[in-house]
Amino acid sequence: MSEKTKEHNDQADELRKLFNEVQEESLQSAPINKSEGENEGSEIEQHERGVDILDLPPRSQVHSTSNKRTRVKLSRASQRLIIVVVIFLAFLSGAFYLWGQELMEVIINI
Repeated sequence: MSEKTKEHNDQADELRKLFNEVQEESLQSAPINKSEGENEGSEIEQHERGVDILDLPPRSQVHSTSNKRTRVKLSRASQRLIIVVVIFLAFLSGAFYLWGQELMEVIINI
């Protein structure tokens, strides 16, 4: 049990060191102006994000458009009808290709 505890502490120490390094770098890169009396935390957050919250569009406008594709739902019977029609047209075009003018005369005489 003591080995697991040591291992856990070692992992936590590494994470703390990394976290402290990142915090120090962010504090050094973001200038803080205390003389103006503005809120320090929000100034740093705005600098990091780069987004002005007041210039965002209203939520209703953002969510009014839908990016979903339109889907056509067909029942089994409709699918079967479409397949039969396509096969029938393929048969007619094949027959016309093979017999051509003779097929047209047979259809006209019926």
